[in-house]
Amino acid sequence: MKAFVVYSPGDARVTEIDRPQVIGPYEVLVKMELCVICNTTDRMIISGQFPYPIKYPAVLGHESVGGVIETGAKVRSFKTGDRITRAGYRPDDPQTNMHAAWGGFAEYGIAEDVRALREDGLPHGYAAQAPQVIPPDIPLRDAALFISLGETLSFCSQLGDLQDKRVMITGTGIAGLAIARFAWLGGAKEIIVIGRRESRLNLAQQLGAACVWNDSDAAFRGRASGKGTVDIIIEASGNSDALVKPLSYLKDQGVVAMYGVSDQPYKLPLATSPADFTIRRVAPNEAEVMGDLAPLFREGKIPASLLVTHEWCFDQIDEAFRQIARGDVVKGIVWIGDRSETM
Repeated sequence: MKAFVVYSPGDARVTEIDRPQVIGPYEVLVKMELCVICNTTDRMIISGQFPYPIKYPAVLGHESVGGVIETGAKVRSFKTGDRITRAGYRPDDPQTNMHAAWGGFAEYGIAEDVRALREDGLPHGYAAQAPQVIPPDIPLRDAALFISLGETLSFCSQLGDLQDKRVMITGTGIAGLAIARFAWLGGAKEIIVIGRRESRLNLAQQLGAACVWNDSDAAFRGRASGKGTVDIIIEASGNSDALVKPLSYLKDQGVVAMYGVSDQPYKLPLATSPADFTIRRVAPNEAEVMGDLAPLFREGKIPASLLVTHEWCFDQIDEAFRQIARGDVVKGIVWIGDRSETM
């Protein structure tokens, strides 16, 4: 089968590897339909800058969607024909001596029935990112966003009620833009988004931001509350300097919530910060909110067409990463196999 393999930092390419031949009693075999590129994690793994250990060679990709074609004897959460998230190549496969950086960029993948393993008291993968069934009425292009939006929706739900709150968001990647949308849906009184690309700032306004701030400028575009009036700052850029300018806008007893986390120490200008504020690092649990996503898509509350900006065939994946490096892509889908079969 075809797979996108990172052989070593800087060496990544589509190649032929053996497809999974045997599934365990708690596993399902999945024929991949698509895998979405994570603009941050996937690029860091390819470049060798990912802060956690990766064994090479590794099949890349963690935002996959595909159809179940075979189930193990003890699987209870999935059935043949289900469309599910997060299938991938089996880690440390002894048949191929190949590893997995999740492994979604492949024609076939394996997924665990994490719920069944937990119920039976057996070791299992990370429950917060367990594969989930996507309702059959959800269009495939919308399904492509379920992982990114599941993480960001979970993040927002754990922050509590945003009704009538003033919310400032740093970063205009998919995380920052999705958080802006969920804050708007949650009734935030004012949403301010800070970024560096005008096209992304314009998109943030379409998604609900009342005003935006180009980080290279000295002032907001549009009316924004003054310093000391923002209830919560959400850091979604992963930039260690991201809080230097915004922190003075946080009100006393406000909250800084970390979504994007830099691999460098954050700079906190305490001389201009409120005297009393809280920093929270929230761990998203997409599995808990997957059931809440489908109604938002059905009701047209999530404009997927604004967030999915690019699509490529599998053999165009090198060009996909070049476009991402240029900053052209909010979220891009790589279609696996014959695209006509997936629609």
